Amino acid sequence: MDKPLCLFPKQWRHTLRMVFRVFLAILLCSSAACNRPADTRLIAEIEDLNNTAAALHRSYPDSAMILHRIALDKARRTNDPGIEASVWRLMGICHSIRLELNESDSCNFETIRLASLSNDPLTVSNTYINLGINQSRRGNEDSALVLYRKAHVMMAGHPDQRKIEKRTFNNMGLSFYGKAQLDSAVVYLTRAFRVAEQDGEANSMAKACQNMGNCYHRMNDLANADRYFRMADSLYASVGNQIDRMNVKSNRVTTLARMGRFNEALATADEAEAIAREANMTKALGALYNNRGLVFYLQKDYRRSFESQLRSMELKKQTGDTVGLIASYNSMIALCMETKELSKAEAYGLQGLALAEKRALFKDRLDLYNNLAEVYGLSGNYRKAAELLKKREALKDSVFSADKYQVIEELRTRYETEKKDRAIQLATLNLDIQKKTSLWLAFSCLLLIVLLSSVYVMQRKKLQAHKQLAEQGKKVAELTAKTLIPNCGNDYDNNENGLSEEKSNALLRELLHCMEEKKMYKNPSLTLDMLAETIGTNRSYLSVLINSRMKKGFVEYVNFYRVEEAKRLLRTGNDKIAHVCAEAGFGSTQTFYTAFKNFEHLTPSEYRKACGKEISIPLSSV
Repeated sequence: MDKPLCLFPKQWRHTLRMVFRVFLAILLCSSAACNRPADTRLIAEIEDLNNTAAALHRSYPDSAMILHRIALDKARRTNDPGIEASVWRLMGICHSIRLELNESDSCNFETIRLASLSNDPLTVSNTYINLGINQSRRGNEDSALVLYRKAHVMMAGHPDQRKIEKRTFNNMGLSFYGKAQLDSAVVYLTRAFRVAEQDGEANSMAKACQNMGNCYHRMNDLANADRYFRMADSLYASVGNQIDRMNVKSNRVTTLARMGRFNEALATADEAEAIAREANMTKALGALYNNRGLVFYLQKDYRRSFESQLRSMELKKQTGDTVGLIASYNSMIALCMETKELSKAEAYGLQGLALAEKRALFKDRLDLYNNLAEVYGLSGNYRKAAELLKKREALKDSVFSADKYQVIEELRTRYETEKKDRAIQLATLNLDIQKKTSLWLAFSCLLLIVLLSSVYVMQRKKLQAHKQLAEQGKKVAELTAKTLIPNCGNDYDNNENGLSEEKSNALLRELLHCMEEKKMYKNPSLTLDMLAETIGTNRSYLSVLINSRMKKGFVEYVNFYRVEEAKRLLRTGNDKIAHVCAEAGFGSTQTFYTAFKNFEHLTPSEYRKACGKEISIPLSSV
């Protein structure tokens, strides 16, 4: 039998066999490479892109988003859900900074899905916090608190629990700040500070101090606000965080201005501007110019205030800072009202409102509705003012589902009274026109009639003003009494805070005795701790009692009594406003004016002039 035909020489067979083995090894290596973790070089590129983009989030968010998309394309090639999740998380943060909250939420949900696949609870927890921040920016503070608590519970017992605690406590404090529950805000911010202090993280400590400074500023405790801002400044300086140091200096400018330390405020503003320019923080300059304008405004240097506000608005338009631009519009409204340029104030208010409604910014819309209502009130358009206040209250109800309409009702009463008064004025004017037609016939007689008619109209207007003020005072007293009468049947609040109904009522009687009989509110240094010690309880129970039973915070509750005392002094005496302020228990004239106008919608001088010492408005019962 013939031998089979050999296609290759014998020496070639060994070579072909070796080539086949090498080729098979390459295939096996390629297959193994597909199953190995992503190439370290590619991971390094993704990290560099993410870090560069994160640094551009606030200054150049559009450029940052482009870099994130490039990083996302590379991350998808790694087939690693953890790496892809890190890119999605940063994209969500960037969208949130740009106030694109729906897009940010979508990125956050994708982050949670991918991080769950890679079994990364820390990233999932951090992302829930980011979702909470978005809810807070929408004004949904209750939803934000739910998400923060979920993030906190998820990390309970985890080795990285403390990393999450700093963020959750800090952001929970900010949400309570947004709900105007300032005592609770300070409690959580203090917890955030303590955790950061134990870990030796100066930057987180500074952030907590900065937020506590904002809380005390809002509580009108300006000395504490300034103290915490200085602590934050020192801590940021120790870690070389110039960006946040500039921001805290900018916040301190407003506190110093309200304390009357104008030269120090302007010097601090100059320091902040130098830091911003050195770090090329163009966007931050807009807010700084706005705060500098506030200093000039409080100094009554309206020209320089107007110039600073215009510079602020130009920078914010250039950088696309919508929230900051709305804040500038609010400042311009106040400035124009002060200079009696009501048409300009209205124009700025409408522009700001259009921006706030376009971006669905809850808090800014509330402020603009309130400021525009005040503009229309000053211009005499009470119907428009009432409509805006209605919208404001409806907006609050849509988020909190529980608010009253005291201001609207008061304004409606005022509008109806003013309407009748205008009808009387119109009738008088028509009568004057008819009488003037006979001027050439009986000039002397007509002059006497006009004089008598003018006196009659002035007396009638004065009487109407007294009647109107008395009706409004009675209305406010009734509404306030309804709001402040204790709700003794609220067993839920009592039980929840460890107080029996009997104990709550006993503490309430002691509280009313201290305020109405001892008149402790006349002490300008009165604090929650001092009042709690006098009553025989602690500040936590007293704070809960005032919030749940009086439906007011401690500062508002004490100011109510002080304003009522001031009203009594204004009606019955001729003392100077400064003396009335001190006698009623206010620490400063500015605080007195602010509180008085919040309660009465009149300045003390306007109130005294309207009263004319002829009517007596009863003190509302608490």
